[in-house]
Amino acid sequence: MKKLLALLFCLFASPAAAGVSCTLPFQLTNGTLADATQVMANYNALTACLLNAAQAGANTDITSLAGLTTPISLNQGGTIVYTGGTSSGSANSQSITTTSPTFFYQTGAIVTFIAGFTNSGPLQVNVQGLGLKNVFRRSQLGATMSVGGEVIVGQTVQLQWDGSEFQCVSCGIYFIGEVKTVLAAAVPVGWLALDGSCQLQSTYTDLYNVVGNAPGGSCSSGSFALADGRGNVLAGLDTQGSNGNANRLSTYCTSGTLGEICGAQSQALSSTNQLPLFAPSGTVASTASTNFAYGNIVSATSADYLYAVSNAQFKNTGDPAGLAITSAFTGVAIGSASPSAFETVQPTLMVYTAVKY
Repeated sequence: MKKLLALLFCLFASPAAAGVSCTLPFQLTNGTLADATQVMANYNALTACLLNAAQAGANTDITSLAGLTTPISLNQGGTIVYTGGTSSGSANSQSITTTSPTFFYQTGAIVTFIAGFTNSGPLQVNVQGLGLKNVFRRSQLGATMSVGGEVIVGQTVQLQWDGSEFQCVSCGIYFIGEVKTVLAAAVPVGWLALDGSCQLQSTYTDLYNVVGNAPGGSCSSGSFALADGRGNVLAGLDTQGSNGNANRLSTYCTSGTLGEICGAQSQALSSTNQLPLFAPSGTVASTASTNFAYGNIVSATSADYLYAVSNAQFKNTGDPAGLAITSAFTGVAIGSASPSAFETVQPTLMVYTAVKY
């Protein structure tokens, strides 16, 4: 019996049996009685060796890890990606109940799932029932708390644990303060309409950190004004970049700074200097009592008479007999005492203008 046990131990110790090399304290040979102490020592050595087989890394014949109850860490050769199903819960508090393999927190671990909701504000997720954790977005400011619209229902989402919170690596990198035009029924989640309104600095901290009080406006303490894009065309600052001042719009602006509105929808002519030069001329036929009833004869020949009427000269061909020349002529005024302003609006497509916050 002892010889049989020794033979079994030798088979267990064979590297081909489990792909693991184990060392026995006693070498048992045929024809020699084995002491119980030696047998148990070999048994204990085999048990200890096989229990540490995974850590040893010599697992050439392992084809399944389904029986594991403790996840393998990254430094032990475990995976970095955990796959879940569709998230449940609510828009801003989503749960990924099961993952394959079983998720546990380790820096760098990535959770992949299908979003069951579109978040409308700061997002938290609960993975594998381990508790709610914040989801941060990435921007030019670094990783900051999500604000809404980062996770879209039906889309694949990847969140990576950075040791303190999840970062949404599938959301891209946001540029806070970016302005876009949107041909849609409403401004998208995560964006604000450029309407010149006052917003709380504490609510839109990232946006305030980028734009500050540059757009101006009159807001109470702790608030800042958005730029006003209502009915205004966007244009680059004359001073932007490194090529000097272009002097294209700043001439018509008060300061030509960020957020200022220049120009007007219409413009009224304020002086004759805004009119082009015009010299009226022409020939008018005379009659006894109409065209030249008022005026002064400048010169006359046998057939032609030149009249000065309100500083304009008219040539009359024919006999001036019968004309009643009594006083200066006053022409008929053309125009309006309250002239309408000229429209200066170019053909314009109306859309939403929005800023990323």
